[in-house]
Amino acid sequence: MASVFTLGSFNCHDRLNTFVRPGVQIGTPETRWEERESLHGINRQARVRTAALRTIVWPMRIVASNANDMRSRIASLRAECAKATNTAVMAPDGDSTQLTYRLVRQTQPSVPWDELYALQMAEFDLILTAEPFAYGSEVTLFSASAGTCPRVLDLSAMVGDYPAPLEISITATVEDIASLYAGLVPDLSFDHYNEGEDMTWVGGTNSDVADAAAHGGYTERNTSATAAVATYAHTAFYRRGTYLPLMRARTSANSARLGYGYGGSEYDYLEIANTTFRTHALKPVALPIVRTRPGTPANLQARIQQNVSGNADLDWVGLCPISWGFASWVHPTSDATTLIFGYDGTLYADGVASTEYKTGGPLYGFRTDRLCIFADDADGSEDALPCNVTVKYVPRYAQ
Repeated sequence: MASVFTLGSFNCHDRLNTFVRPGVQIGTPETRWEERESLHGINRQARVRTAALRTIVWPMRIVASNANDMRSRIASLRAECAKATNTAVMAPDGDSTQLTYRLVRQTQPSVPWDELYALQMAEFDLILTAEPFAYGSEVTLFSASAGTCPRVLDLSAMVGDYPAPLEISITATVEDIASLYAGLVPDLSFDHYNEGEDMTWVGGTNSDVADAAAHGGYTERNTSATAAVATYAHTAFYRRGTYLPLMRARTSANSARLGYGYGGSEYDYLEIANTTFRTHALKPVALPIVRTRPGTPANLQARIQQNVSGNADLDWVGLCPISWGFASWVHPTSDATTLIFGYDGTLYADGVASTEYKTGGPLYGFRTDRLCIFADDADGSEDALPCNVTVKYVPRYAQ
């Protein structure tokens, strides 16, 4: 028999006056619809699990010294049942691990009133209606994990039977954060970005140029109005879904053009005029870029050109997953030291909720996922923005 049975503040198994008798039923989540695909929906989960509410039954016995005492205890129990939201907590005997069930408003317990006076004892079934999940205690998956952006975190150490909401805290340790993009993808081998100088470019007048403000110390430069084109993602085996192309780039003067496409064609482009490095988001793209037979490539291409005289510099190109969970914060004029994506999707910039510059969320992670993070500073001086990342979650179980 379990050692802990509490309904809100009411101890249902104190072993003096309240007892949970044998025959506890915790119910089983009844899945109505296993999953729903939204392959190319922006800011939506691609996998959506839905289930019926579960019914929990605790066979109870309440013992009192007199009828008034009994009425008082029953009234306390009824008050907990009447709450709009509440929790039921269970833990096995000798086990410190507790499972929490989040309840909806309960029906009142059926109590045989004739026993209240004669025996000062009531036996009845307490029937509770709960969410499908059983919740464990909060887990810190990563604690101030140091690294530089762009970066990816492997969530394979998560426990639980269902995806769980994440709380993600990102703290810059050198320069503050002006833009942040975060996305989840159910692929533990996903490669989320490439540096410009590591790619093979065709066309334009391009070269690798040493630059302390660029990731890896080099930038890819095109001084021509003819586009330089390079493959930056072999998408044939990508998980089908929507991704956000990101490019960290600048121009020395006038304007430059960033774009992406396939087979030499440009699918989308963006004109930029910033003279310091900045992360730019283009139009979301459905990947694989084309459906091909095995062995036939489906290469996503990056494009950069300098429209008039000057230099177009590309630091890196990246892909932020969208379909499986996405959130971003981009401030046009300011920055923040710490950004926190809360469990409910609220974003806090240095402790204050910031809604006007935030999109997406909340983020639900699972042990098959990778978390991709792209963060940049305001003046483009950091080649790889150093950040400490903390990720927390509350496991959700089927039992």
